Amino acid sequence: MVRTLLRRQGILAFPRQSPASRLERRDATELTIPETAAQLGMPETTLYCWMRRGLVSARKVQVLGHSLWLIRADPTDLERLRQRREQSAARPSTHNAS
Repeated sequence: MVRTLLRRQGILAFPRQSPASRLERRDATELTIPETAAQLGMPETTLYCWMRRGLVSARKVQVLGHSLWLIRADPTDLERLRQRREQSAARPSTHNAS
């Protein structure tokens, strides 16, 4: 957790290589949750929530003993998720992960 906070603040000079970087059988249209969240400018927790609700197509893989979710994120999927995020942000919410 400390490493993640330091990396987010740009303080960690030598970030540990992520399991995703060692994933060999990753489709060109698949992104990890952090990658997808960064592209869409949204919290990772929202993507997890959407996965549980069936709004995001994802698959779980094992890499070096770690579980990793890969989200199907071709240009059409990313645009659909962007639109959903904009709609969610525009309406009042009773919880933060929408």
